[in-house]
Parts: sequence; structure tokens; C-alpha cells
Amino acid sequence: MKVLLLSDINSEHTQKWALSLAASGIEIGIFSLNKSRTKWFENIERITILNDGIYNVSTISLFSKWKYILQVSKVKSIIKQFQPDIVHSHYASSYGLLGALSGFDNLVVSVWGTDVFNFPKKSTLHANLLSFILSKARTLTSTSFCMKEELMKYTKKDITVIHFGVNINVFTPKYYDLNADSLTIGNIKALEYDYGNHVLLQAFKIVNDKYPTKNLSLLFVGGGSQLEILKKEASILNISNKVHFAGKVPHSEVSQYHQKIDMFVSLTLVDESFGVSLIEAMSSGKAVIASNTPGFAEVIDSSKNGIIIEKNSVNEAVDAMSWLIENPQEMINKGLASRKRVEENYNWEMNLKQMIELYSNLNKTN
Repeated sequence: MKVLLLSDINSEHTQKWALSLAASGIEIGIFSLNKSRTKWFENIERITILNDGIYNVSTISLFSKWKYILQVSKVKSIIKQFQPDIVHSHYASSYGLLGALSGFDNLVVSVWGTDVFNFPKKSTLHANLLSFILSKARTLTSTSFCMKEELMKYTKKDITVIHFGVNINVFTPKYYDLNADSLTIGNIKALEYDYGNHVLLQAFKIVNDKYPTKNLSLLFVGGGSQLEILKKEASILNISNKVHFAGKVPHSEVSQYHQKIDMFVSLTLVDESFGVSLIEAMSSGKAVIASNTPGFAEVIDSSKNGIIIEKNSVNEAVDAMSWLIENPQEMINKGLASRKRVEENYNWEMNLKQMIELYSNLNKTN
């Protein structure tokens, strides 16, 4: 089977799909408007890069869509050359447009999040454009049920939920030690304002003062525009010696940082459709605290594997972290439940099989 991926070559999601599908015996071609920043595909069998990239483009602005439209003839030429069985567009409002205009019948469009939750709400024109793109697909996929529900506002087509899971053999459990003298609270996410890292920093200050005999530390893993701002705030709060910034790390090293974290806290201020870093933490056996967004609420059960709190609430974050600190056995229990939930629902090997089965069924009915 041959599958042409229309997707951003620099996205870790694109790379994971391409590498996994190729390892499963599927011939993968990739068309991306963006130039590749690394040679992650070198010496990988069954992966062919079908263009060198042209420029970097926004996936949000309506004006940027002309850049995709200008590449339609090139995509049609590549389809004729590569002769795929399936064309799979990742991210509906950008590469989905390319797929829709290519005229290829066996088109799969996968939605990722802001292409559904943000893009169509900008204007009626945006909403109509999304509906047009979806109408050209033979089938649609979503990484979460909450995103499927949102997508149903713009289409009557069948939507298959295929989670973007994790490798449970890489993200393995490391549970909190009841007798440990120290505890690391952490988050692995880009250091941008929308992800609420400043809320976590403020909450940590209060918790650290509340438990002076505990050796608490806060670990941020990720780069972003808020790095220096957060460092300055930590200094003002007089907790610089307790807060550590690891910076952006390669995804191959992310599992090692999950092993360093005892309590995972993600306080995003925006509606997340799915949280891969949250799933990675759960697979690593962590009790998780997360803000109340559709994607997070779908994977966290406050009675079992974590605690959901209101967005932008320092007080609720303090209460949740305090409860876990004061109830270490419950933190262990929630970590065990987190791991079980990932094994049952977000095992990447299972998700990969779902996608391959979807491809096979499309081929049979073509």
C-alpha cells in the first residue's frame, strides 16, 4: 500500500505517523510546504520526501491559504508520479485544503485541534471553507471524542476517533516513593502564555511556603517566548533555587524527564483537544492535575487517575497539589490508574493498527 501524507514535515506528529506506518510496511510519501529542519527521514526505508519545502506558512490566517492553493498543480503532479492508494491530509484547514483541491478520491482528512476549535469561528467564510474541505474527504479522523463532537457541527460524514497515543514501552511507570524526602512537580510543554505556566509557578510558590519541611522542586521542560519572563518571576517570588528550566529537549529524551517528575501539572488556559504530554505522563505512572479543557477532561477521571481544576485558578491548583502531597498513597493509586487508562485506550500500537485498518477498508471499497 502507498500513502501520500500532506502534512508539516517538522511536526513530531507527522514524523511519528510516517515512521510507524513505514515500519509497518506501508510506502510513505510526504509533501510539505515547510522546509525540513532536520534529516529525521534519512536512511529510513519506505519514506520518500516528494518536495524540498517552499516556505514557512501559517495554518491559521485565511490569506495564507493562497500559498496552499498555489501548490495544487504540484500536488496533482506528485499524485500522478507517486500513485498513492490513499492521500492523507493532516490538519484540515491547511493541508486538508490541498487534499480537497487535488481531486483525489481516496482522501482522508485528520483534524488536530485549532483547525476545528478556532479556525471556523473566525468568520462565516472560515466556517464555509472548513465545510468544503470536509465534504471532499472520503473519511475523517479525530484524535479525541470532544473534537469529533465539535467537528460534527460542520459535516455529516462519518468520523473515526483514532487517538494519538504513546509508546507504552518507552513511557514506563516510575511511581512516587512514599518514603521519599523530596518531590518534583513538573510540566512538559512549550513555555507560552496560553499554557498557564505562570499559574503553575504562582501556585508552586504558595505550596512551597505551605510545606517548609518538604524538599519540593518545580521542573519546566520546554522552550518558548515566556522563558525569561518565568525566570524573572521565579526570582521575584524568591524561589529561583527551587525552579529548574530544562529547555526544549528532543522527543527521544522526553521520557527521561517524565521519570524525574513525581506530580505532573498542566494548567493550560485554552481549550485543548487532546494532550499528548498528559498521556505521556499518565503512561509514566503519574498522578496528573490539569485544567478543565475538553481534551483533558476526556482522559482524566478525578475520582481515579487525576484531578481536574478550573482554568486560571491558582487557589484550585494549590488545593490539588496540597491534597496529593498530604495523601501520598492516593498519589500512587492515581498513578496506577493513569497507567491502566493509557494501556487500555492510548497505546500507540493499538492506535497505529486502527489507522492501518482504516486505510485497508478504504482500499477495499475504492
